Amino acid sequence: YRLDSEVIKITNKNFHSIKYGEKITKAKELMFNYKINQIPILNDNGVVIDVITKEKLTDEEDELDNCVVIMAGGLGKRLLPHTSGCPKPMLQIGGKPILEIILLECISYGLEEFYISVNYLKEKIIDYFGDGKSLGINIKYLIEEKPLGTAGSLQLLPKTIKDPILVMNADVLTKFDLNYLLNFHYKRKAKATLSVL
Repeated sequence: YRLDSEVIKITNKNFHSIKYGEKITKAKELMFNYKINQIPILNDNGVVIDVITKEKLTDEEDELDNCVVIMAGGLGKRLLPHTSGCPKPMLQIGGKPILEIILLECISYGLEEFYISVNYLKEKIIDYFGDGKSLGINIKYLIEEKPLGTAGSLQLLPKTIKDPILVMNADVLTKFDLNYLLNFHYKRKAKATLSVL
């Protein structure tokens, strides 16, 4: 082939990929079985939205066992009237609730244990996600009988949790590398690590 050849002539149409939301372990398995170094992540329309490389993956023993707390109890006053009958985390982007997109991103890192703090219109969140089994995860809810303020719901967590927890807002979409964040935290033996946008 020449440098000016049509790309369609050299395109690999039988490539390996994973879908957005699938577990990162599937990408590891494909890389190992087919001796490849990159796996594209496709959205529901088959469009590449990200690429996983071997360098981004951790070893099997470094799988993330940490739990995630997602704060979804806010009133969403600044987005009225959109939030008059819908909690802000359930507003849709690209046909999916913001909270679902956040969960799928966490799942792609192998995270499976989630606590979601809820208050305003909590039934809409609980009815949609249930116990998380449909996504292959475990979800428990921290019910705020009254608004507890920023991170106030952390006092509702079980006292038995020993590993560091990831705390996230339910209205922030990011592609931040959660492996990097936790490794950074562990290496510095920190009491807390804060990531800001």
